Amino acid sequence: MGQENKTEYWGEIPLEEMKRLNDTAEEIGWQKAIVQLLNKDLQQTLLDGRRADWKYLAPLDVSAAEVLDIGSGLGAVSFSLAKTCRKVYALEPVPERLRFIEIRARQDGIRNIEPVCADASRLPFPDRSFDL
Repeated sequence: MGQENKTEYWGEIPLEEMKRLNDTAEEIGWQKAIVQLLNKDLQQTLLDGRRADWKYLAPLDVSAAEVLDIGSGLGAVSFSLAKTCRKVYALEPVPERLRFIEIRARQDGIRNIEPVCADASRLPFPDRSFDL
């Protein structure tokens, strides 16, 4: 994970609930934790991989692409992109959200997502580091 920052917590899930979600995901698995702790609307909004279907319109070979997902949240777009892209950097300023992405990637055996804790206004990458 990238350099930790001091961003205040924000998100659709209050901080204590997000911590509980992460702890529960570690104990029983991320999918069961989501079903157990989040309502159906929030599950759909936060985890629907179809939110990245625009990737099929990208003017490049996405299978070889290195992609930066800015504001990854719980990773819906990052995980969808990881299915077809070579490497996805999930940039998110909220450490609790990145922890969820790390848990999910580990439990699902996904190795091409790199969680990065950073603010989009101060990207920790050189210019032109990404294809998309």
